[in-house]
Amino acid sequence: MSWDFEFSYKKNVQKKKWVFGDKYFRIGDPFKWVDGELGLANQDFTGIVALLQWYSGFYEKYPTLKEFLYPDYEKDFQIIKNEYQKIFDFYFPFLDSKNKEYANYIECNSLSSAQDLCVLKNYAKDIFNKENLCHLDFGPGLGGASIYSLKILNSIFTSIEAHKFCYNIQRLFYRKVLNEKQKYLDLVAAETFSLEDSDLTKLINSKNFNIKQIPSWFFEDIENNSQDLITSTRCLNEINDSGVVHFIINADRVLKNGGYMYFRDSNKRKPGRNIIDYDEVFEKIFGYQVIKKFDLVNRKDIFSIPRLYKKVKNTRYSFEELFNLVIGFEAVTSHGGYFNQNIKD
Repeated sequence: MSWDFEFSYKKNVQKKKWVFGDKYFRIGDPFKWVDGELGLANQDFTGIVALLQWYSGFYEKYPTLKEFLYPDYEKDFQIIKNEYQKIFDFYFPFLDSKNKEYANYIECNSLSSAQDLCVLKNYAKDIFNKENLCHLDFGPGLGGASIYSLKILNSIFTSIEAHKFCYNIQRLFYRKVLNEKQKYLDLVAAETFSLEDSDLTKLINSKNFNIKQIPSWFFEDIENNSQDLITSTRCLNEINDSGVVHFIINADRVLKNGGYMYFRDSNKRKPGRNIIDYDEVFEKIFGYQVIKKFDLVNRKDIFSIPRLYKKVKNTRYSFEELFNLVIGFEAVTSHGGYFNQNIKD
């Protein structure tokens, strides 16, 4: 099921002028994968095969470090693990989840999500006292952040995704995270019923949904200063420069003063992806306060390095302004990282 996602993409990038002029020819498309169509293999798997592929993306076990622990950790970890287990059992009743291989996938996914929660529990304690907490997750992958967001933070969870492969996996995952009384908005599905733009914007900003799944090209339609927490794990160092800038300007715009920005990835630029040090941009250009950075070794101490920031002031840039500031006004990045030209020194 991806025709509707492709339809939404083509309609909106034309309407919002992402396929014309400077953005198209010089800067590049923020909604396309650096290496072309996103996939884990040459084959184009969909449905539950793709879901199991994404479960299997967490296959190395990194137990939670002592410095991450808090009094209710074991209880919260079990809540998270039970959800991963429940969803796995629902879609794969013909597989033995106690099998060593599958049990490891469930355990590793659960540990990773629980460790994200650990950082928030230890260093962003004030968000746990908020009613109607708004949590936005950028590039959610499988969608696992929705578990602790709904079950422990009791948040309104907004998922921002640019790739049909992941969007369709998340459709399967989110429907099973929710209970029968909770509401789910799939904006692509709503758009296929020819709703007016104003109606879509109302849905995007409604607080009547527990999970809102929104394509990245609607990120700019989310209200200013509306989110208490933004997370992005194992995503920003995978996307192109245009995508990183698009994330930065919109994430900063929608995050409230006093809100938190949480990253977790290798904390290194990947060859051929992007050249933007987004941690530095938030610290030095946008003036975010560093709450916590961990001095850990990736894939030795932990899988991906967490960092937590706090927004303390409003700083507004347009997409073009920030791109030209950090990359250069003569830079050409539209063809991908290996073909970058005229980059700012």
